[in-house]
Formats: sequence, C-alpha cells, structure tokens
Amino acid sequence: AVSRLLAQHQLTLACVEIGAANWINQWMLEADAGLHESSGPLGANRGNGEDRAETGHRTNHGFVGGLTFPTLTQAKHWCAGQTFEPSELWERLARQAQQQFSADVVLLVCGYPTVGQAAAGDGTFDFDFALAIGDSVTLEHRSLGGHPDVLAARAAKVGLDWLRKKLTLFTKE
Repeated sequence: AVSRLLAQHQLTLACVEIGAANWINQWMLEADAGLHESSGPLGANRGNGEDRAETGHRTNHGFVGGLTFPTLTQAKHWCAGQTFEPSELWERLARQAQQQFSADVVLLVCGYPTVGQAAAGDGTFDFDFALAIGDSVTLEHRSLGGHPDVLAARAAKVGLDWLRKKLTLFTKE
C-alpha cells in the first residue's frame, strides 16, 4: 500500500531504523522491486568506528534508501556526535536522511530490541517513530508488547501503518 501511494503521488521515501532490526528497509526494497527495476543494495558503510548499513536504489518515486543503526549511540554519532533530547535527535536524523537520499518522506523507527532483550523484558517496549513529510516532522511514542520473536516486526508494521495513514492524509491536501 505504501509503495503504491508513493508511486501514485510521485513521492520518495527513505527510512531510518535504530536497534536490532531493519524490517522496513528490507520490506520496502522487496515491495518496490515489484513496481520498478531496482539496482539492489548499495552496500555497507563503515567509518569512524561506526557500523551502519545503507540500502536502497535511486528512482524518481518510491523507496530511495534506508539507514540502519544497531545502537542509539551510533545514530547519535551520525549526527556529528552531538547530544540531543530524543525528539530533537529524531528530527535531526530524519532531516539528515531526507537530505542524504533526496527523499520527500522519511520514516524513523527507534527501539527495536534484540530477541534476548525482548525475552528478558516484561513484554512491553517503548518505540519512537518520526515522520518527515516535506517541511514538517511528526513524532509518535508507543509502547508495544508481543512475543519476542515478532515484536520488532510488529513495531515495523505499526510504523508503516502510521506512514500509510499520514500519506493518505497528506496526498489529499
């Protein structure tokens, strides 16, 4: 649904995922492969002691790429190592991804626990979502629960659903 909305309205999307998963980046690559030809993954970037994966392809609409940071510290490092309040950091990360990928829309998801963290926790984890569309950034915080094997995928689906709803409203304006 998200890929169709992006194509219909000639919008581009980049994603930033922080934590032990990169569900959305993978799903969007697969979904867009069916809509137009993909040049495949761009590879992994390593620098300044930082590991981050960058995936995507270049197009005039649809998914244009994503960043995955295994830890919040690595995401902060990408923002020139500056310390921000979470809401400021989410906006900064979204804006930097928007610029890096020349994206109209950026979805950020932070909080993916490892399966071990999810199994050791009380079953509920906090996730932060940010959505940059054009000049505005909207933030959302949600506590989600679920089996450790599916919790990260559930959070990613919540993020994509939120994006779909916002895109539907945005494109009606």
